[in-house]
Amino acid sequence: MVAAMIDTPAVPASIPNLVGNWTGPAKGYIEGVGYSDFSLMNFTISITDQKDQCFSGYISFPLMNGTTKSEQYSGVIWSSGKSF
Repeated sequence: MVAAMIDTPAVPASIPNLVGNWTGPAKGYIEGVGYSDFSLMNFTISITDQKDQCFSGYISFPLMNGTTKSEQYSGVIWSSGKSF
């Protein structure tokens, strides 16, 4: 996994701490399928590391065969402090 930022906007005055587990239903996008509503399934986003506005962790979600799949991801909190 590789993540890079080329031109970083101003850091928000108060950066929220996102470290922890976040669970709930979701709407998303599946490549080759399109936008999907997963409101009947719970996803878990685990943020395991955060340095300033950059964070990383993994997302776990149920598969149709009853197993759970986890994938690594990373993100950046925008300078507004409201989006990532």
